Formats: sequence, C-alpha cells, structure tokens
Amino acid sequence: MRMGRFFVLVLGLSFFLGISAFWTSPAKAGDVEVVSKKSGVKSRGSVRKASLRRRGSRRKSGRIFASGNGSVKSPWIVRTAAQMEALAQSVNQGNSYSGQRIRLMADLDLSGRRWNPIGFYRERGSRPFKGVFDGNGHVVRGLNIEAPAAGMAGLFGVLEGATVVRLTIEDASVSGGSNVGILAGLAVRSELKNCSVSGSVLGTENVGGMIGKASESRMSGLSFSGTIKGRASSAGGLIGSMFGTVLARAEVRGEISGQDNVGGLAGNVRQGELSEVRTRELGVQGRKTVGGLIGFASDSVIIRRSLFDGMVEGKENTGGLVGWVESGTLTDNTVSGSVLGWERTGGVAGLWVNGLARRCIVEATVSGTAGVGGFAGRMERGIADRCETLGYVEGGKSVGGLVGEMVSGRLENCMASGSVKGVLTSGREIGSTSR
Repeated sequence: MRMGRFFVLVLGLSFFLGISAFWTSPAKAGDVEVVSKKSGVKSRGSVRKASLRRRGSRRKSGRIFASGNGSVKSPWIVRTAAQMEALAQSVNQGNSYSGQRIRLMADLDLSGRRWNPIGFYRERGSRPFKGVFDGNGHVVRGLNIEAPAAGMAGLFGVLEGATVVRLTIEDASVSGGSNVGILAGLAVRSELKNCSVSGSVLGTENVGGMIGKASESRMSGLSFSGTIKGRASSAGGLIGSMFGTVLARAEVRGEISGQDNVGGLAGNVRQGELSEVRTRELGVQGRKTVGGLIGFASDSVIIRRSLFDGMVEGKENTGGLVGWVESGTLTDNTVSGSVLGWERTGGVAGLWVNGLARRCIVEATVSGTAGVGGFAGRMERGIADRCETLGYVEGGKSVGGLVGEMVSGRLENCMASGSVKGVLTSGREIGSTSR
C-alpha cells in the first residue's frame, strides 16, 4: 500500500515538472543558463547585455569619438566638429587624457561656432589637456574665440605635459586678455611639432600667434602668418612670452604690434633658445623694447643661425634681432630690411647690457634719433666678435657704424663696412663713449 502511494506521488511530480518545462520559453541564441551549486536552480541572462555592462565606462568615453581606445595602435579618432566640441567639454569636465592619443582624421570647419577652449586654469581648479593630439596633416578652419570666461584663449586653453603634432589652423580669429594664441593660450612642459597657424590675435598680455605663454617646452617646425595686436606687454609672432623653452625651425610673416616687449618671434624670453628661425615680409612695431626676433632677452638666452627680414619700428630699445639683451649669446645671425627707432637703436640690439655676439651680419638700414649703431644703439658690457655691418647707419646724436653709445665691453675683429651719418657726434665704429 505504501509503495503504491509513493509511485503515485512520483508520477504526479514528474507530470507537474513536464508541464512547467512545456510552458517555459526556450533559451534564445546568445542567452546563457547559470546553475547555482548550492540550490541547483537555473537562471537565464543575456551574454550581450552583460558584456555591455562590463564595458560601460569605456563606451561612455567612446561616444565622444568615431572609434579607438586611446592607445598607440588605436588612438581616439575625431572626424567631425561636433566630436571636437565633445572633446573640449570632456577635458573641461576633468578628463585630461593623460597618456592617451587622439588623431584627427578629417579637415574641420568651425565657422559659425563660438569656440570654448580645450582646458583651462583657474584659482579653484584646473583642467589642462595632457594627452597627445595628432592633427595628421589635417586643417581646422574658422576658429573663432572672443574673451573666454577662463581667460586663456586658443584652440587649447591649456596644454600641460601634452604633445600636439602635424596640425594646421587657418583663418582663425582669437581675442582675449592674458595668455592668448591661436593654438593654445598656455603651454607648460609640452611639445609642439610641425604645426602651422594663420589668422588674427588680439590680447592684453602674453599674446602670440601660436602660443600665448610657453614654459619649459620644446617646439620645432612651426609657422605663423597674420596679425598680432597686444594692448600691453609681451607680444610675439609665435609666442608672447616664453621661459626655459627651446624653439627650432620656425617662420613668421605678417604684422606684429604692441606696447612693451614686442618681437617678431617672441616678446619676452627667459632662459630660452631659438635656432634656425626666420621672418619674411614681417613688420614689427611697438613702443619700448622692440626686436625683429625678440623684444626682451634675459637669463642667458641663445639665438643662433637665424634671420630677420622686414621692418622693426619702436621708440626705446629697438633692435634688428633683440630690443634689449640683458644677457645672452647670439651666433651666426643675419639682419636685413630696416630698423627705425628713437632712443637706443641698433642693427642687432637696441640696448646691449651683457652677453656675447659672434658672426652676426647686419645688412639692414638703421636709423634713429640718439644712440644709433649698426650693431648696438648702446653697449654697456659684453663682447661682439667678428660681427659686421654693411647697411646705412644714420641718426642725430651718438651715431656709430658698430655702436652708437659705448659704455663698456669689447669689439673684437668687427667691421663697419656701410656708410655712417650723424648730425652731432658720430664715428666710423663708435659714435660716443661714456662711463
């Protein structure tokens, strides 16, 4: 009797389980069943959905770009202006892209957009770009920036430990306060290679065609064409102000104007080096401390194998290469065109305080009011070695073929081959001597 009841019970249970299996939907392709070791209960889930959950953070970043993962082999890809704007928003929200690579795969037209620079510095928080941006030979056109809230204006507001290569920016219009440039407002410990920009830049302080202010950076293969206007100090064709920065193989053409510390390449340079840089059809104009390449040079600046060709015009401390050399070394440089100033005007430097010049050739016309020299308007210390002036030197008082007003220093194996004309005191090599 007991065996019969047990048999009926087993039969009923089997029937119940069979009906349940019949009404349960079969597993679809891509689904998976999981069996618990403890309970033995089966559960079903989607492999695809689980995979998407695991990759959630990566896909969130990936939505900004066309493709990629930020690695060397598979950089993030930018193809549209909208993706470039999304990159700016991402950096300004705190994603620095440090150690990641971004590559531009198409020309971009930013016309009609009021650009918000990529990265910024503020007292209460900074958001610099720290990655590698490869322009890949493509062009960004129509960049327009007007006085951004963060202050630093450029396609990039702030580069810190970043790299930008093979990028061209055309027809840009950038205006702001301090630290203003077409490519970046501020570059700190960064690297720029083979980049070209053109357009107009307007700012107050640290205003440059490429970079507003550069610190401890390395740059090569750069060019700028356009107009720069600085309302206060430190305006330059490539960089407004630079410290501890090396710049090689660069070219500038256009019009550069400002008040104090104005240069065809850089307005204010400390502990920097310029090599194989040149200007073509360049006009540089300012009030005080104006130079064809650098406005004010200090802390052992180096300039070598460079050329200025154009016009420099200023009122005080005006030079074909540097307006005011506080200390530095200038080697194998050439000046052609014209240098026009009032007080302390020179073919190489308006005011030479200290330093060494070797094999500098001046072919330019140099003219001024007082303190006019083919090499320096006023020389206080330092050495000029095997330098030569070939152009016409003229002025009112203290006019010399090499130095207008000589305080101290040495001229070694230097030659004044051009003509010299002064209204009051003048000399073939030295206009006047003072102690």
